[in-house]
Amino acid sequence: MTADQWNLLSNLDHCFNEYIGYSFVEHYIRDQNALHPKLRFKYSSVRDYFTSVKSKIQLGLEKNRDFLSLSLNDHSTLLRTIVEHTTGLGGMFISRQYGLFDYLSFYNSAEIIFGPVSTAYGVRVINLLDPDNIFIKLIIAILSFYTAYTKKYSD
Repeated sequence: MTADQWNLLSNLDHCFNEYIGYSFVEHYIRDQNALHPKLRFKYSSVRDYFTSVKSKIQLGLEKNRDFLSLSLNDHSTLLRTIVEHTTGLGGMFISRQYGLFDYLSFYNSAEIIFGPVSTAYGVRVINLLDPDNIFIKLIIAILSFYTAYTKKYSD
């Protein structure tokens, strides 16, 4: 890997780590574990968690140096078309890192939010994700900027 390639990869990793909100997830889990077991990971809390994680992943995309170099029209197209998919994958990635679906009450609340079939599918995807976190971050970035995919959804 060249020095420029290494810098690009390091910048991507740093941007993801800085804006995605790992401390948010750690704080969320700590707060939930401080509650009585019957009160942990209730529907409203899990719904708010997913909403926050998706917005933090979008913020990470918006702060990406490559995204910032695009025109305002391209910003709008990216945000309108593919952010939903990349934030979904990013949310799965973060959920895997912290083992959130290992908590039965979290899983049950996710089923209420997404439905049993979608939740089971999401967990299968999570279990298939490559264990290399840098690789997953790179895939999320590639999907975010993949021109053919963007054009498909912007027409």
